[in-house]
Amino acid sequence: MFRFLFTSLLIYVWIFSLSAQELSYSFLTLSPETFKSYLFSNSDYFSSGNANNPHFQKKNGKLNIKFYETTNIYANLDFQSTSDFLNLVREVQSKAYFEHKFCSSYDEPVIFKYITSNKNIIRFNFSEIRVQIQYPSKLDNIFEGDFELIMTVFVCLSENAYAFHTNLKCEGLGNCNSKIAKTNISEAKKYGYRICEICSNDSYSKRILKDIYQENSTSSTFITDLSKTDDLPNEKKINNVTASDYDISFSSAEKIITAFLAAEESRDIYKILEFYSITPKRYYRWHYPTKEDVKNQYFLAWDKTSKSINNIKSIIKVSNNVYDLETEFVFTDKKGNKKSIDSIVRFVFDEDFKIIEVYNH
Repeated sequence: MFRFLFTSLLIYVWIFSLSAQELSYSFLTLSPETFKSYLFSNSDYFSSGNANNPHFQKKNGKLNIKFYETTNIYANLDFQSTSDFLNLVREVQSKAYFEHKFCSSYDEPVIFKYITSNKNIIRFNFSEIRVQIQYPSKLDNIFEGDFELIMTVFVCLSENAYAFHTNLKCEGLGNCNSKIAKTNISEAKKYGYRICEICSNDSYSKRILKDIYQENSTSSTFITDLSKTDDLPNEKKINNVTASDYDISFSSAEKIITAFLAAEESRDIYKILEFYSITPKRYYRWHYPTKEDVKNQYFLAWDKTSKSINNIKSIIKVSNNVYDLETEFVFTDKKGNKKSIDSIVRFVFDEDFKIIEVYNH
């Protein structure tokens, strides 16, 4: 009895101490009962509905919270302020465990699924400013064994394909030149497929969010812009696949590559970075680097050389937006020794004619 009263007192004191705080990640880790108690006791919120499935509205109108129940208890957090939504999303990305991205239709947004330390499931997408909490249920154990049979995934039926995808809009599926089959995880595993590394990794989304967040201080357009950054830029249906449909002409690519090399020779880092996509996918052996990562690699290379120049031998178009530069790279090291390296550098451009990949081929 004493232990129960003491525990209840601790919870009450803790809730009271939180009452003046803005909604943060810590609230997403609470049980539904504790979260409801906090909201009922907080004078900043109006409440309506019944005790089991209440609705809460913040008095400043910036947040609506609705609890409802099916097989699990859910809470939808609908924000009026984009910045409040983004701040919470960034906390979720840094503190919760990322499971996967999910999308089963080209007409639907990509859902990001995270799990907290106490097994609350957090979902959001970038087409609406809503965060959803799904709370654990006793029925979870019953359905857990059927998860791999229930979960829809997609596979490319080409000979070289090795992964199943939880996200129909995944970049990996965009590269599929064969048909795409809809199946479940259990069936996919039977045929040797494993989870796609892009679908199960949120580092790309974090970088998009970080870069665009920094460049959009007012952010009402941010959500619209970010909702268009589902892994494929422009979409058309080919064999039930979404694929990119843009191309850069040879003359344009030649001018861009030549101007880019001139910027590198001048060692003007800001001019160099203007040539890169806001979300580069590859910089030599580094995959999905940030532009800050790219900048740091340039500085490391410049620390070892006093000057450098590319003597262009040829520029060849490989395919849409893909060009190979054959060059003699001449540089002088810090000891004054002049050296040269013959190499072929591959450039891949995005739909804005920015460099999205560059590497030795």
